[in-house]
Amino acid sequence: MTTVSGPAWRPKTAAGCWPAVVPRVGSASRSRLPARNSLPRRLTLTGKLQIQQLLDTGKRQSGRYMTAVAAPAESFRYALLVGKRLGSAAVRNRAKRMLRESIRLELDTWPPLHLGLFPKSNLLDASLAELRRDLRTILDRLDA
Repeated sequence: MTTVSGPAWRPKTAAGCWPAVVPRVGSASRSRLPARNSLPRRLTLTGKLQIQQLLDTGKRQSGRYMTAVAAPAESFRYALLVGKRLGSAAVRNRAKRMLRESIRLELDTWPPLHLGLFPKSNLLDASLAELRRDLRTILDRLDA
């Protein structure tokens, strides 16, 4: 009886490997999906300079669940300023989603301004209706 040494399977060659055989299909990233019920990206304040200018020149007002910094501008734009002291990344992302949704639902009623929002730690215990009410109250106080 003779034994044959070697692999029990046929090794793949470079030409037969998976990426070469199966063509890649375009990725299903968020940017290619239709945006429904979301805030347009163009409304976000981006860049360190823009945010620093808002913090330096803006008027601050605190509410129950957040602190807002607002400055008059030609169009509405916002920044969510969430620090690590709020919690883990999952907690911070949840806070940002809740703030973004409350901004989206109140967007039509606001004057043109640049708005920065700092969530407080009790924001995660609030309902969306409470957040919207708090945001409206803060903005009413800023207008006065």
